[in-house]
Amino acid sequence: MKTNKFFSALTVLFLLVFMASCTSDNALIGPPGADGIDGVDGVDGTASCLACHNTQHRDSITDAYLISSHGSGTTFARGNSVSCARCHSNEGFVEVMETGLAQPRVAPEFPTRITCTTCHSDHDTFDFERDGQDFALRFKEDQVQLLVTDPSIVIDLNGSSNLCINCHQPRSLAPEDTDGDGMFTITSSRFGPHHGPQSMTLEGIQGFEIAGSTPYPGRATHPHRTISSCTTCHMGEPGNEVGTHTMKPNIVTCQQCHPGATDFDINGTRTEIASLLADLETRLADRGILSGSGSAVPGDYPFELAGVYWNRIYIVEDQTLGVHNYEYVKALLSNSIEYLDNNPAPN
Repeated sequence: MKTNKFFSALTVLFLLVFMASCTSDNALIGPPGADGIDGVDGVDGTASCLACHNTQHRDSITDAYLISSHGSGTTFARGNSVSCARCHSNEGFVEVMETGLAQPRVAPEFPTRITCTTCHSDHDTFDFERDGQDFALRFKEDQVQLLVTDPSIVIDLNGSSNLCINCHQPRSLAPEDTDGDGMFTITSSRFGPHHGPQSMTLEGIQGFEIAGSTPYPGRATHPHRTISSCTTCHMGEPGNEVGTHTMKPNIVTCQQCHPGATDFDINGTRTEIASLLADLETRLADRGILSGSGSAVPGDYPFELAGVYWNRIYIVEDQTLGVHNYEYVKALLSNSIEYLDNNPAPN
């Protein structure tokens, strides 16, 4: 037993002496080896973040959005109603986009204004390659189901413009003579399409298409629909409080298709539509269906007269005097006026 311990100690002593000799000043030094290859710097960990989170990028978008109707309007106060919260509140719109329901399950108690994260999602992960960039649009579908009784009506404006359709639609259909008696009852002074028929005007549908000598263009045939879009026109070239996230059209963007245009009354089309609209309103007032305050007068009316009144609200609420679809709007107005002229009020 003692012998084994002696040999173990002797072995350890030998190894210590050997290792010391390897590091002594008398050790042999071999020739230098070949140089290694320099490493490549990795990608900056914040590079993807800085694409959005930099002052120049962020502030320009914020400043533009704050002067938009979405960013500065007061209609979010209507968001405390279940039926209105979908489009008039941040909370309602986000819920509808997340659930796919037609309206939120309950109205937000304290609705807030439409903000960046109403239309855009914020970070889910930082895996942008697999999960998409931050501030991606919440609505990613290829088509939009309209909030009307006919489920066959869907619209696809291609890409990000589909997000706009979710709110910019009339939410109801033009009058129908459901019982065949030729009459229609207007029960509210607010009768007519809701405050956002822009996507329908652009598509060329859902006006009251009364028969007349002016033909209606085919659906989705206007150039603003076929070669343009909501975002192309409303988020175009930046200018003095126009373009980009102001969502106010810049005439410079229009000039790409309308060279020499100096305002939106191109070829006098808006002036023409304004004149036709004024003529229609005069006739509707004479019939007693349009009040002096510009609202409907409740009562029983010939079915066609109620439809003609619908056209008036449809065009007023579109707010462009035909820019979205000049031919369709002109046909609605011209044929409505023609009907009233050919069917005077009974004595």
